[in-house]
Amino acid sequence: MAKLQQIIDEEIRKQARREIYRQLKKVREQLAAVRKELAENKQQIKRLLNTMDLPAVPTAGISLKPEDSGKAVRVTSARIRKWREKIGCSQSQYAALLGVNILSVCHWESGKTVPREEQKRKITKLRDMSKKDLARLMSEKSIVIKRNKKTK
Repeated sequence: MAKLQQIIDEEIRKQARREIYRQLKKVREQLAAVRKELAENKQQIKRLLNTMDLPAVPTAGISLKPEDSGKAVRVTSARIRKWREKIGCSQSQYAALLGVNILSVCHWESGKTVPREEQKRKITKLRDMSKKDLARLMSEKSIVIKRNKKTK
């Protein structure tokens, strides 16, 4: 009786594999058709863009892509702390300037996490701001920095 059960189980497995193979074959064919259609659509869009007469758009000072600079942004925990202390603000104030959570700044400075590219760009933008622009941004965000006698 055990041999009959084994034969039945093997036949069921065999039939199941065949059915799975048939279904996968259909899905693969559909996927290939969709990929082919996508490639054709991309080519058609490219051709249409090449034939269109688009007016020249002035882009002076405006970058269309955030990663347009070409340089990788290098931000380390020590640099973040140094730049924050140079401005003279606390972690919570720095977080408010960047529009992030205070824990994010704390974790960045301790080296537990690394800022995402978007935050790295914000950090470098903040670092590169003039004192006047920085003061204006701080006043917009209602951030008041108390200066020590040593800090000028």
